[in-house]
Amino acid sequence: MQRARTAPLVGAVLDIYLYEDTSFSLAREIRGTTGNRDIPIAFASGDHRIETRVAAIEAGGTRFFEKPISEEIFASLAQQLAMLSDTTSQKVLIVDDDPDIVEHYAFHLRGAGYTVDALGSAVGITEKLEEISPDVLLLDINLPGISGLDVCRALRMSESFEALPVLIVTGQTDDQTRLLAFRAGASDVVAKPVIPEELLARVGVQLERVGLLRDRADKDALSGLLTRRALVEAFQRSLAVATRDEKPLSLVLLDIDKFKRVNDTFGHLVGDQVIAQLGDLLLRRFRLEDLRGHWGGEEFILVFPGQNAGFAERAAALLLGEFSELPFASEDGEPFTATFTAGVAAYPEDGTSIPTLVRRADQRLYEGKQMGRNQVVGVVTVGISHPSDAEIQEGQT
Repeated sequence: MQRARTAPLVGAVLDIYLYEDTSFSLAREIRGTTGNRDIPIAFASGDHRIETRVAAIEAGGTRFFEKPISEEIFASLAQQLAMLSDTTSQKVLIVDDDPDIVEHYAFHLRGAGYTVDALGSAVGITEKLEEISPDVLLLDINLPGISGLDVCRALRMSESFEALPVLIVTGQTDDQTRLLAFRAGASDVVAKPVIPEELLARVGVQLERVGLLRDRADKDALSGLLTRRALVEAFQRSLAVATRDEKPLSLVLLDIDKFKRVNDTFGHLVGDQVIAQLGDLLLRRFRLEDLRGHWGGEEFILVFPGQNAGFAERAAALLLGEFSELPFASEDGEPFTATFTAGVAAYPEDGTSIPTLVRRADQRLYEGKQMGRNQVVGVVTVGISHPSDAEIQEGQT
């Protein structure tokens, strides 16, 4: 509590049972301190009863996690809380012809940290949406010249706006109006007069839902890493930053050795376990800003923004050492181990685009396969020697 009283928090993770009491009262106390009213709070407990979950929600919990919590889940939780607490870059577009109502909404939304823009009618709405790319659209049902329902229906016909959360605001609270709103594609319906706390809660729920759906769409189900599409998008952003700031960037393309033999000998389910274990290892290593993705099949890509080829080679060699020591077993219990071969490429020495960098890394990976596999090949060939943790940390600073 002392920390909460002295400075705003990004979020909080609370064990439900603290000594002889629960943390529900503590959560409420935290929310009562300056700057912490709307922070996300997660609860963790070995008590899985529905009553406990309901009590956690009542206390303002944003997430509920069952114990034990792994390092990977905790890291993911921390990222989610940071995302939920950071509304400074999230934008809301209000479309309403009443300037007083617009100002009322905007006052409370800005107070919660959102960026707010507004239109007095549906005229020019598509251009406005393309210009500012809002995260939420607050749309009045009665607009001059056209119904908000028709606007919502038209937006849902466009691929660009089909996933945009649209909150229809209406003074007509009958079931028929609500049904028409949802049939038009509304994400939610907000009744007038709008209660500020309810408005913020409904906007927050939509942002959280979209964020979680996007996160799921970006994650490969087998490895837990970024999908190829999501990886390319993130890679492009990192490359643009490296180009703008004239900083290095390095890439590792790795391929599990003799993976077809693993599948043929032990079965595809065991092969899936090898991929999943490598994905899990990748998730537990390196920095948050380092990109880790499943490129396809038995291939993975690592991207190290701000790091040169030398660092990438050492880091990949360390990873290879850890992966080669992981124990695997066939369905009959026969033990085996696996290795990978990796190729390293660096910006700008090896190329200035994703295709050229991946191609160069793939060439070096092929060289490693030709030299016997189980190694990392870069500007300077690195075998399976393992750099120390101190070396890796030094390379990250």
